[in-house]
Amino acid sequence: MKKIKFNIFSLLVATILFSFSYSTISANDNSKNNDDFTTESDFIREVSTDCYLVNVRVYAAVLGQRTLVANEDVLVGSGCSEEDKGLVNPNESSNCEKGHLPNGDYVFPNQNHSSRCLLDLLRENEGLYGSYLVSVNKTISDIRR
Repeated sequence: MKKIKFNIFSLLVATILFSFSYSTISANDNSKNNDDFTTESDFIREVSTDCYLVNVRVYAAVLGQRTLVANEDVLVGSGCSEEDKGLVNPNESSNCEKGHLPNGDYVFPNQNHSSRCLLDLLRENEGLYGSYLVSVNKTISDIRR
């Protein structure tokens, strides 16, 4: 009986944390700082000369824990063309849209289903977009070495 009570309690705590996590993220979407968010990016592959496919993840700090909020792929680099978009296989079943960021980078939904869409988060949050630029530029400069 104790095991069942513990499992029900764990489920209740997890549900409360998830609900808090989602509302905290939603409340901060339009903020001009990125204190609650961090971004990470990893090189996937070179699509063409000076055009790279990078995986970008956004995490939110919730009760001292990092929670994955968005996880999508982005075409970055000055050499990316419209033809390069056709060389990437986006996830057509995603509820997230694909599109350009202000600097021309192109966001593709991928197989990972997250609670929020990367394109929306980066367009809505200036501080988070700045963090994204730093992360992606570091990733690209690391592979050029």
